Amino acid sequence: MKRILGVVVALAMVASCLVGFEVSAAEVVLDGGFVVDGTVLVRYEGNDTHVVIPDGITEIGCFAFDGGNLLSIDIPSSVTIIDEQALYECQSLIEITANLSNANYSSADGVLFNKDKTMLFAYPAGKSESTYTIPEGIKTIGDYAFVFCWHLKFVDIPTSVETIGEEAFLWCTSLVSVDISSNVTKIGDNAFNSCSSLETVNIPTSVMTIGDNAFANGTSLKEITVSLDNANYSSADGVLFNKDKTMLFAYPAGKSESTYTIPNSVMTIDNYAFGSCTSLKSINIPYGVEIIAFDVFYGCTSLEFVSIPRSVTTIERGAFRNCTSLKSLYIPASVTEIWWGAFDGTTTLTVIEGSYAHQWAVENEQPYTLLSVTSWDSMQDVFNMLKLIASDFPLSEAQIAVADLNGDDKVTAMDALAAMKIIINKQLKQ
Repeated sequence: MKRILGVVVALAMVASCLVGFEVSAAEVVLDGGFVVDGTVLVRYEGNDTHVVIPDGITEIGCFAFDGGNLLSIDIPSSVTIIDEQALYECQSLIEITANLSNANYSSADGVLFNKDKTMLFAYPAGKSESTYTIPEGIKTIGDYAFVFCWHLKFVDIPTSVETIGEEAFLWCTSLVSVDISSNVTKIGDNAFNSCSSLETVNIPTSVMTIGDNAFANGTSLKEITVSLDNANYSSADGVLFNKDKTMLFAYPAGKSESTYTIPNSVMTIDNYAFGSCTSLKSINIPYGVEIIAFDVFYGCTSLEFVSIPRSVTTIERGAFRNCTSLKSLYIPASVTEIWWGAFDGTTTLTVIEGSYAHQWAVENEQPYTLLSVTSWDSMQDVFNMLKLIASDFPLSEAQIAVADLNGDDKVTAMDALAAMKIIINKQLKQ
């Protein structure tokens, strides 16, 4: 699943680079394999491990370097713009050097910064050090700054840092500890996604914004804590919520508990909130939640039971994908929209005859069973009756004929109680 996510992220990066892209007839290949369009370095097609970008280049484009065995890059004084994804795939890179005369960029210890060292632009993914202390004075850790830095285990963030960019530490799989300093206000989308060795995260008072999937796929992550004084976020049992706990943002994928009951205050569950939570077997969703969000339980491979309340109206794409242990799932009649790809192919839906979910299952060839009461042989029949009663969905005459045990032409909890008595009496006589 992690490999799939990596492919998805990479495709998203390529797509962002290709928006409005056209192959220019003006492209020229310079000596050394530098493909340029005017003064823009479009891509490098050479084989050198130590690359010196020609003087006169003013811009280094998106994905200009595709990685390979590239070990070092020298940036001339003429460069004024470096695309944030220019070095994204350079996983062997150990050193970036900016010319001292460059007016926009600088370097120190092989790391690329802006000129006045208020932004850390790129830390070479191939550097072998396990610890790095970001220099004091840095205000922004740029988008993708530490992406694929597999060697890093510890990163010290100074109090000067205010922003941690998108995918800043994506795929830092050895990262055990990162201290989010007390002045950070923003943590970008996917900032710590797939940091599979990270065990705990502490959110300080200052943080105002946490982006989508910021801590997703942290398979060792057991706890997210939030300062009690934070005005925007809170935590309970290591789970991340908004301040008033009406929205659940992230359940740590490394938690070992097999059962979780979402607090009754929660009305919204964020996309991918439970992604890759492989220990969870049972989840109870409270009444009031209306949407089962995109990829919310994606990759919960041990999940066997989910209670979907009758407040839910929509189940989005990927909500239960790769939930390979979820063999049966009851869909209440309140659900009126199901997106394509919402379920794993191994899940059999339990639906009410004539409901939207029934129609959707037929049209999309999703395995299903109809919820009905045809006899009083087991307690499961009682449970099915209670589900029918709770659904508020109109019962057919045939269903009423079977389930109306007290003869009042309707099906209520009194009929379920009567059914229980019938079953108990049968068992006592055996």
